Amino acid sequence: HNTLVIFCDIVDPISKKNYERDPRSTAKQAEEYLKKSGVGDTVYVGPEPEFFVFDDVRFSNTMNKTSFEIDSNEGPYNTDKKYEGDLEKCFKFVFKSNDFSNLDYYKYKGKEVLNHLCRVGCGLDSMVLGETEIFGQLKKAYSIAQSSGNTSKILNRLFQISFMIAKNVRTNTKITRGATSVGAAGVDLAEKIFGDLNKCKVMVMGAGQMGQMVAKTLISRGVNSLEVASRSLENASLLAEELGGVAHQLEEGISRLAGIDILITATSSSDTLIKKENVGPIFGKRRGRPLFIIDIAVPRDVDEEVSKIPGVYLYDMDALQRITASARARREEQIEICDGLILKLMNEHSSGRSIKGVDGYTEDGNDTVAIV
Repeated sequence: HNTLVIFCDIVDPISKKNYERDPRSTAKQAEEYLKKSGVGDTVYVGPEPEFFVFDDVRFSNTMNKTSFEIDSNEGPYNTDKKYEGDLEKCFKFVFKSNDFSNLDYYKYKGKEVLNHLCRVGCGLDSMVLGETEIFGQLKKAYSIAQSSGNTSKILNRLFQISFMIAKNVRTNTKITRGATSVGAAGVDLAEKIFGDLNKCKVMVMGAGQMGQMVAKTLISRGVNSLEVASRSLENASLLAEELGGVAHQLEEGISRLAGIDILITATSSSDTLIKKENVGPIFGKRRGRPLFIIDIAVPRDVDEEVSKIPGVYLYDMDALQRITASARARREEQIEICDGLILKLMNEHSSGRSIKGVDGYTEDGNDTVAIV
């Protein structure tokens, strides 16, 4: 690389005065002050070279002029200027390489941008096919970007249209039907057995990630009476307080099974917690009410012998995974239907003025949101 050495004053583009933080400008001010005050006539400062990185330096030597032309992306004179390949430039700077083949990123242009946003919003690119959480995450990310002033007119319209299309696809296809996580599958089973869950007394054993997920799903399905049991009373209390439930130490929770309709175990214990002798004696107090147990712990929290007690419905991970595998297969059948509906709705929007009416958008990708 060639190096261009320039000795010059750095000027503030707004005030047109010497830039106060530039060492050369500071030295000049110091020299001027000393001369005026009569302290001295000459000031020696440095050497302290200041380095500035420019994006483009051009040299011209013609009959009419000899000059250097310097450009910087960050210059105030480049406000709103469009640069091609900004994403690649960023990666090149960060990773010090032109080879991006091993990087986990992708690039879309034109209509592909909207198609990608719609597929993400519909959960078609999610690990759990058709899951609903991603739609909320996408809307939250857009809201944050918009409120901070980092979205353009084009991006605003593209996201709004993608939200409308994703909602339409989720409503008019079966992509969200059936549980694809063991926690959700367990809650679905409870609904099939008991019907209205708001009349059921539910206990969750384990306040870890899986226990939290199942407890929140139960609350969202209408459960009003929730108890949380854990070896750590502090963890149980935090989760119970968040969801409006009651917390117990694990041993106390086991002793309260007589009044529970649905028990979900999701602890990290290496030992079996619920045995036949814990459950058998309580059925005299239950007056024929069934006990539904969902054991999603690995290893199991509940002894298999418990399932032999009349009135107990025990489902473990193996049973729940068979249910979720069947649901995943049914959802995969919906992918082609969803993609077709997305394209149909995209064409309806782009044929009108909803996208084309926004300055800068072109379907061939030559627009200001060409790269995602």
